[in-house]
Amino acid sequence: MQAQVSICEVSKDSARAARWRNSFQICFAKTHRMVRFNCILIDKQSVDDLKKEVRLQMSDQYFFDKVILITGASSGIGWATALALAPFRPRLVLAARREPLLRDLAALIQNQCQVIVLPLDVSDFDQVTKAVEQVLQQWGQIDFLINNAGIIANARFHEQSIDEIEKLLRVNYLGAVAMTHAVLPGMLKQNWGHIVNVSSIGGMTGFPYISAYCGSKFAMVGWTEALRREYYGTGVTFTSFCPGTVDTPMIAASLKNERFKKVTRQRTPEQVAQRIVKCCRNRTREAIYGEIPSFVMKAARFFPAIVDLFFFQVYRRVHPLARECREKND
Repeated sequence: MQAQVSICEVSKDSARAARWRNSFQICFAKTHRMVRFNCILIDKQSVDDLKKEVRLQMSDQYFFDKVILITGASSGIGWATALALAPFRPRLVLAARREPLLRDLAALIQNQCQVIVLPLDVSDFDQVTKAVEQVLQQWGQIDFLINNAGIIANARFHEQSIDEIEKLLRVNYLGAVAMTHAVLPGMLKQNWGHIVNVSSIGGMTGFPYISAYCGSKFAMVGWTEALRREYYGTGVTFTSFCPGTVDTPMIAASLKNERFKKVTRQRTPEQVAQRIVKCCRNRTREAIYGEIPSFVMKAARFFPAIVDLFFFQVYRRVHPLARECREKND
């Protein structure tokens, strides 16, 4: 749906000039919400430029020739996001550890857009720095960064080794930190850029048996929120994207459990990818997309005892690890 744009310019002769002569408001009337930006009125040319930017943002040309770096692109959400963006003819950088799968993906989209295949382990911070330098040398800029690489481990916390927990944190959180640290200076220099940090609803509320994973995703949500405020007004914006249960190879083992499937409402990677594209287009600050509505996630923080009891009762019935513990106790 096309946005309806209304721009209020203030006349010196009007009674409103006393209050608003140095400002104007751009209002995007969208399907279900109003987004408002307060800007400084310099001259009519500035207004015209902003009108053009709004029209471009809502058109199919928004991603054309933009450099978009996607981590974790060899499967799941990253793979689907690359496929969703390719028809808009950007320049895509596909990064992941499994190079053969990246090349398979590149072969699928090479007739639609330019592609760089970037074999990369985000937990190796030297690799991250060198990879970003390689992209900047070849294409000169990075306009969008989608930090999607991640791993998960199902286990009781006390049974996990510290090395296992550290590895999870390095991939899920510190890998995104390293990638953003390498990309952000270029975005600030060009006064434009957008970074999507793919967290999880496990970064909004804790789930049993994946506590280390939840910790890494909570870190990503808080870090993204801090970045939004630290770099406000620089032209670089950030999205904290929190999907629910997604049918990807990462949780394939859990989805084999019929009881677990009954209490979750799985989204496909393609559905999630479309939401990520929308977040990039709208430069959304925070998005929660899953089986639990966002207002429930936020309201749950005010009733921790009730939520704790709910998770205990549900997981003791459906989660394999909980059933194993119960059988041992019996």
